Amino acid sequence: MSKYKKSPIGTKEVNSKLVEYLNDIETCINGTILVINHKKNPEKQWAIIIPLIHAIGDSCNSIKILIESGLDPEKMLIPKTRDTIIIARSIIETSLNIIFILAKGEEAAIKARKHYIQKSYRNLDRELKILDQVTKLKWSGEVDLEKNTDLRESLDEFTKENGQVIYEWTQESNKKKLEFIHKKFGPNVSGGIQIPYFFTYPMASELIHGTFFGAMALVGLSEIKERPESVEELENYSRSWITSTLTMILLSLDSLMEAIALELPNKEIKNIFRETVDSYFKEEWIKEIRK
Repeated sequence: MSKYKKSPIGTKEVNSKLVEYLNDIETCINGTILVINHKKNPEKQWAIIIPLIHAIGDSCNSIKILIESGLDPEKMLIPKTRDTIIIARSIIETSLNIIFILAKGEEAAIKARKHYIQKSYRNLDRELKILDQVTKLKWSGEVDLEKNTDLRESLDEFTKENGQVIYEWTQESNKKKLEFIHKKFGPNVSGGIQIPYFFTYPMASELIHGTFFGAMALVGLSEIKERPESVEELENYSRSWITSTLTMILLSLDSLMEAIALELPNKEIKNIFRETVDSYFKEEWIKEIRK
């Protein structure tokens, strides 16, 4: 007899309810972009942050599509857990980057912009050589580096003295970013992004990199004691992952909205998003996650 205990967060009803919360999240994100766009005398950092916030909204919509497709009664009810977790990592890391830029200010925003400029240029001429096999991409046009000061400075910024390319947009690791955020905004903001980073990032990395552990863990076969042993138990296990993952997304976005509200400043942004978060955590089934 299976020892696996079904979780209330792994039901189809709960996964269906998540779609409603994702709709609320998208509305809050779109509203936040509008508020930032109407900010008087905006600092340069907001021009960098707006596309990143838009990207988060786009990813939230993708997760909504994945959840809905796993609930379609006319199709095989397979929860889209793998891609949900992978996309969640992108949302959490993008939120981390935005909060870091807000914490560090214009210096980080300028760095992000220079990384974008030089990366756009370098992508025009790339080569991959594996033994005698070469894959190459080269743009047929030309760029006058002498006249394009912005590009030349950006290339210099991301090139080492020995000519090697610097690939990371900032020298701070994610751990260092979290430390910087904690010092600037305090434990409420840093904790809200630290918890999702801790719980979601490692599993998402295994899935992205295609490891055997990731494939086995996704179907509960890395569990030492309680492994799902039937189709029904596996479905419940997979849907539990989806619910837990959305919880981590909500926590990260709650921190993001708080940081944005503090920096604009605009308390209303935080209050509107807080209504969605509070409503979510009052759900009966959420108690299972908070144990």
